[in-house]
Amino acid sequence: MVTSFLSYLEHTRRLSKHTLVAYKTDLGQFAQYCLQQGVSDISEASRIETRGWLIALSEQGAEPRSLARKQACLRSFFKFLVVEGKRAASDNPVLKLPSPRIAKRNPQFFSENDMDAIISRVPSELNFSNLRDRLVLELLYGTGIRLAELVALPLHVFNRQNNTLLVFGKRSKERIVPIHQNLRLLLDQYLALRNSELPSAEPFLLVTNKGTATYPVFIQRIVTKYSLGLNTVEQHSPHTIRHSFATHLLDNGAELNAIKELLGHTSLAATQVYTHNSMQKIRTAYSKAHPRTGTE
Repeated sequence: MVTSFLSYLEHTRRLSKHTLVAYKTDLGQFAQYCLQQGVSDISEASRIETRGWLIALSEQGAEPRSLARKQACLRSFFKFLVVEGKRAASDNPVLKLPSPRIAKRNPQFFSENDMDAIISRVPSELNFSNLRDRLVLELLYGTGIRLAELVALPLHVFNRQNNTLLVFGKRSKERIVPIHQNLRLLLDQYLALRNSELPSAEPFLLVTNKGTATYPVFIQRIVTKYSLGLNTVEQHSPHTIRHSFATHLLDNGAELNAIKELLGHTSLAATQVYTHNSMQKIRTAYSKAHPRTGTE
């Protein structure tokens, strides 16, 4: 049933590889716990086992976010068993389990000056490695693209007629992202050098120096390499640049709904978190604009 469940997540719900690996790990850990409790088949686990496992993890120091993910995994797994007729709906052992409270954290982001500094650190010498590294940084900052979306970009993703990229997001959902003129020129420059130096490279937009497909850790190393030493944020990651993209758009007057579409969010609630990052600018604008702020 675990194999069928993971296949369902991959092919029907089209969850990311990262989530699939996490859920597989979670179910493996839950299976070990169940064995210790004398239950050999996790499909037959009761509320005692599900609740006991989560309590044990909490006592071992597991973070609330980790606990919430593991509980979501169990909830999805037992719901799948109900749909498949392997468990009765009234016998779902995670149905009434309380969810752990997760403190909301504002996304970390680089300042505009930080982003200028990061990109300017790429050497100006025109070779494939430098052009590729700069393109990675410019794509992350110029489109707000996710890491998984970036490494999966096919070679012919760029539409020159209207300066857009076709991006395949979560659950294979497509969205069209505009690019600015400087990014277009960089793309043209990179593609020309890529085609001349690596004509038999794999059919992805971004490849390694050997022409093989890039991967998440490879992109992470590029971001870390050029952002090292900037102490304004704790996390130097591609996702931090994605947060920077959204925050800077909002700071400079972009509408929240437009940012939502650019990021590929399914709900506006996911995008509204960036309003907290921009609250100081909002307060400043309020102080300057409201007619009563200057009165005593």
